[in-house]
Amino acid sequence: MGFPVDSGGPVGEGIGRSGKVYSGRVLVVEDILVNREVMAGMLRGLDVAFDVVDNGEDALGLVESRIYSLVFMDVQMPVMDGLQTTRRIREMEKRLGWPRMPVIALTALVIGGDCRECREAGMDDLLEKPVMRKSLREKLRRWEVGSIFVEASASTVDAVKGIVDEGALAQLKELLASVPGRYRMVLERYLESAHTLLREMGLHLDAGHAEGVYRAAHQLKSQSGSVGVMALSTLCSRIEVLGRQGQLGEVADLLAQSLLVLSQAEPVLQQEISRS
Repeated sequence: MGFPVDSGGPVGEGIGRSGKVYSGRVLVVEDILVNREVMAGMLRGLDVAFDVVDNGEDALGLVESRIYSLVFMDVQMPVMDGLQTTRRIREMEKRLGWPRMPVIALTALVIGGDCRECREAGMDDLLEKPVMRKSLREKLRRWEVGSIFVEASASTVDAVKGIVDEGALAQLKELLASVPGRYRMVLERYLESAHTLLREMGLHLDAGHAEGVYRAAHQLKSQSGSVGVMALSTLCSRIEVLGRQGQLGEVADLLAQSLLVLSQAEPVLQQEISRS
């Protein structure tokens, strides 16, 4: 059976304290006791809220709670290994329409074949064992605002870092200021439309309908740029090109990244909505 390791307080305790490197809650899936305790000690020292379990089955149960924003997954575990567990997580997300949650592989074998195997299973990044505090901190910082698999291009990583352009939001607010409630309405409509268009992209992708993928991506690219969600606009631009060319092989990964970016942009926009 898995056992939660107390993070020293409820979700979010300590957020805002100087030196906070990650503001979400982390799940660690590791079957070796010593490794669990080492990870727990480092995460506690970095003031990160977390839980630890020792097997994939317990991990799936906790993932269903949707309180985690990042998972560190040991690759080699008995019964249900990290690859199988990650595949189950991705199936669950697809079935329930949830945004993609980053899964980072914990492995001592960081070589080409292992990287491909992890990525094919649906993992997003790798953290080499034995885990060092510095590398853990860097990985948490990287995924604080979302990123993509370690082999991805630097240009895409840069694009995903800027989730919402505050300047673009301020400009939009100024443009719509003459009509009371219009700014709020535009942001609400955008969020509704973004979720709908991403679902449509997924359906068209499953059906192999490149034209449908292209049209949905084109619409969302434009809308996202208008409200300052530049990372999503950039990703949709890439999907748009691939859809127009009829090359859908890379679209699934880009769509997963788009869902992640929207899930991170939405709280920012909801905060804007509540203020207006």
